[in-house]
Amino acid sequence: MLINSLGLLSKIKKGKALCAFNFSTIEVAEAIVKTAANLSVPIIIQTSQGEASFLNPEIASSIATFLSQKYNLLLSLNLDHGQDLKMIEQCLKAGYTSIHIDGSDLPFGENVAITKKVVNLCQKRGASVEGEVGTVPGKSVLVQRKTEKLIMTDPKQAFQFAKETKVDFLAVSIGETHGLEETKLQFELLNKIVRLVKLPLVLHGGSGIPKKDLEKAISFGIRKINFNTELRLAWTEGLKKTLKSCPKEIVPYKILPASQEAVSKVVEEKIKTCSL
Repeated sequence: MLINSLGLLSKIKKGKALCAFNFSTIEVAEAIVKTAANLSVPIIIQTSQGEASFLNPEIASSIATFLSQKYNLLLSLNLDHGQDLKMIEQCLKAGYTSIHIDGSDLPFGENVAITKKVVNLCQKRGASVEGEVGTVPGKSVLVQRKTEKLIMTDPKQAFQFAKETKVDFLAVSIGETHGLEETKLQFELLNKIVRLVKLPLVLHGGSGIPKKDLEKAISFGIRKINFNTELRLAWTEGLKKTLKSCPKEIVPYKILPASQEAVSKVVEEKIKTCSL
């Protein structure tokens, strides 16, 4: 069964965090969901706008619904870093149960305005909404170009944003990056945000953050953590390994299991760190 992310949060242990894993193929999605089901832990599966465009939101929703039923596991299907209102509306119509509206690159007032529009759209369909204040730089790549500026979340702005938009989750920027860049989380800043903002907080760019820092962030109040790059890397390395050892193999269902297993190992590690 698919439910929204706020409802899903109530199903995990108190003081722990939801894991959110991106997928762009059914094989990756099944590796994620099967692993979570084996651990009996509800999770969020999500697509970025690019992943949603590649799959098609209707197909992504069908995959999530099928896997939830097959493995008897509660799931939330989330649009990650949604910025285009047409895509957001398409995802909601297709059955996505949660939306991350990322207006963090906009001036504060415009971020508030577009987020309020998305909250209104989501309320009509019972979907939860994640907003964002502060910018998390980087992309899901191994080597980053130092072109994007990190803008930390201002605690007072975060409070005002939460008050005006009525979002269910708030993504914050406390030193993390997308990709596998070395990060130094600012826990003093996180503590200031937690004191002011009484919402579940979200940490993007979970890939590459050391286990001890993930655990510390959760202890401070982070309630949702996103993972993507490490899954993509595991998938690719598993595929390369298979093709190298069996260069003449051309049958997809014989090539792909090693990639699924590699993804599963990453998912298991993250769930045990964050949710158990």
